Amino acid sequence: MYSALDIATWFLTEGEACIGAGISNMKLQKLLYYAQGAFLALKNEALFKEDIRAWDHGPVVPQVYKKYKDFKSSVIKADGVVKLDIDDEYLLKEICDIYGSYSAIDLRNMSHEEGPWKDTKRYDVIDNQKIKDHFASKVFSSVLTDNVFDKIPVLEEKRNEKGRLVYPA
Repeated sequence: MYSALDIATWFLTEGEACIGAGISNMKLQKLLYYAQGAFLALKNEALFKEDIRAWDHGPVVPQVYKKYKDFKSSVIKADGVVKLDIDDEYLLKEICDIYGSYSAIDLRNMSHEEGPWKDTKRYDVIDNQKIKDHFASKVFSSVLTDNVFDKIPVLEEKRNEKGRLVYPA
C-alpha cells in the first residue's frame, strides 16, 4: 500500500502524460477517488492508506488537498518520480485512460451521482467498503464477471532515461 501523496505525485508526473493536460487539485482529488475505487474493486485492496472524505465538492483526501491547496484551481506543478509496482502503474494508467479526459467539474459531478459520496454525511470519512461495493457492482462489474485480468499478459518493466515507466503499445 502506498501513501496518497505518492499516488498524487504519480498522477502529476506519469499521469499527466496519459491525460495530456495539467491537473488541478479538484481533478487530482477525483482521480485519487476513482483509483482507490478501482483498486478496492479489482484487487481487493486499498491503493493508499489515507481516508477519503465527503467534502462539498466531492471525495477528497485532506492530506493531498492541503499540500496543493495554494494552487487553487490552477494546474499543479509537481516534480519527482515515484516508483510503483508495474502492475499498479498499469492499472493507474487505465484509470487515466478512463477518467483523464474528463474535466475537474465533470469528475466532481460524476462523483456527486455516486452512492459513496451521496450516502456519506459531509466531511465524514467515506467507508472503503462503500467505495469497493459501488465500484465492484456499478463500475467494474463487467470486468469482474469476465475475468479479463486473467487474460492480461505478464508485463515487463521498461523505463526511459528519466526513470518513467514505458507502457506497451
